[in-house]
Amino acid sequence: MSLLNTAMNAIGTAAALKSIFGGSEGKPPAGRMSKFMAEVRSAGVARTNLFEIEITPPKCMLGSKEAAQKISLYAEGAAIPGRSLETQEFSRYGYGPHEKFPYSMQYQDYTVQFFGDGRGEIYKFFYNWMNNIVKGDQPVNNDTNGYEVGFREDYCVDINVRTYNEQGDTILASTITNAFPIMVPDVSLNWSDAGLMQFSVTFAYTQAELLDSDFISVGKNGGPPTLSLMQKLVKIGTAVQAIAAIRRPTSIQEALSSTTNVKNVINNF
Repeated sequence: MSLLNTAMNAIGTAAALKSIFGGSEGKPPAGRMSKFMAEVRSAGVARTNLFEIEITPPKCMLGSKEAAQKISLYAEGAAIPGRSLETQEFSRYGYGPHEKFPYSMQYQDYTVQFFGDGRGEIYKFFYNWMNNIVKGDQPVNNDTNGYEVGFREDYCVDINVRTYNEQGDTILASTITNAFPIMVPDVSLNWSDAGLMQFSVTFAYTQAELLDSDFISVGKNGGPPTLSLMQKLVKIGTAVQAIAAIRRPTSIQEALSSTTNVKNVINNF
């Protein structure tokens, strides 16, 4: 019975969308809103909660592979790395209005928010990573002097940031080159607060590049892309949410959401 209700709701959604926006298959959409809805039906919309962070252990921490594999699961918040141009102002005629002219590229520090895991491995991973960059006063194994700085090739790694659409396909992928943590903050503890432990790690890096979408959507040897664990979870989760959310829209916003939901059900199943 519930399956029948779901099917009837899907039919109602499609009929409501047709009545709101008009048009039929094979005919060009009329108006800006119809074109927008046609694009949404075709490509969907990007979501800020569908992402994955990949950090491989640096050479100075080769024994921490297991903890590094959990980073993508406990990464609670991140960003697609941006960029900014350094500019200098000059008067247009030697006087009068000022104009800005670029002369250099600037990258900001990169911050990722994490949940603390039940064994404390994520926090210790970044803490020990920083301790291998600049040794503490009591160096491990007494093989170095206190506060000795490690070699750059031993502590720098690349960070990969991927953003997925609701079908689990990679739509944006960035590589942050030669990254290393520069700050692991204090974590506040309080007996009266039973919330989850959260902390942010700030990274410095050399540069960040947005990869070509045609390149990242193809798997090894030109075959179909191999789905990561996060992509599989996205596919399953969005399909379940889509079925649960299908109903007749009562507004433009709900119509937009319903269109995406119907598309998710079709593509995932």
